[in-house]
Amino acid sequence: MSKLRVKELCKLKGMSMQDIATALHINRVNLSNSLNGNPTLDRLRQVAEVLGVEVSELFQTPRINELSGFVEFRGDIFKINTPEDLFTLTEKVRQALSIEPEKK
Repeated sequence: MSKLRVKELCKLKGMSMQDIATALHINRVNLSNSLNGNPTLDRLRQVAEVLGVEVSELFQTPRINELSGFVEFRGDIFKINTPEDLFTLTEKVRQALSIEPEKK
C-alpha cells in the first residue's frame, strides 16, 4: 500500500490526527491502526471528508509517466505503482475468483 498523506494534510489544514479521530468518534490509536496497512475505502472516504479533500488526495502524488492506480477488490484498496504490482494483484484476483490464466 502506498504511503498516505494524512499527517501532511492535517498539518496543511491546521488539524491533528486526534481531530480526525474525534470527528469520526474513534480514538486516535484506532484511527492510526485503521490507516496503516490496508485501509478500507469507507475509512478513506471518512478521513477525506473530515479533511475536506478527495480520497485520491490522501495518497502521494505519482511522478509523471509512471504506472499508478488504485484497485478496490472485496473492500480492500490496492495501490498499483509498478507493472509487478499490477501482475501480482491480477494473480491474487484470479486465484480468489478461480479464473484460469490466459494461455499465450
